[in-house]
Amino acid sequence: AWECSLMDYVSGLEETAIGVLGDWGVRGERSARGRGVWARGKKIAALGINVRRWVTMHGIALNVDPDMSHFDLINPCGMADIEVTSLSHEIGKQVLVEAVTESFIFHFKRVFECGAETVDMTKRAVSGN
Repeated sequence: AWECSLMDYVSGLEETAIGVLGDWGVRGERSARGRGVWARGKKIAALGINVRRWVTMHGIALNVDPDMSHFDLINPCGMADIEVTSLSHEIGKQVLVEAVTESFIFHFKRVFECGAETVDMTKRAVSGN
């Protein structure tokens, strides 16, 4: 079991995203404006954590290459005045999520000092309960 407070977990997720962005030459940082990760004053990663009995659900969403027009339809993180960006936008070329996965796993393991294993979700049994 991890010896990790909820705030340490949130900060660790931010640090993971900052590490991933750094691998792509993008400077990610925290902001006093709110939790998440920012690049050049624009939000590039959002956090949404739900915890029940010390089991976390949801986590961090790093905008890799979404359709940015979708953000015109929402109020990201409840802050109407923020701009949102993506990794693809910041580096000026399309980046596939699959290209970022290895970096994310590496930085998650580094930040949380843990291991990781791949789970093939297509082979998981579905419970009828």
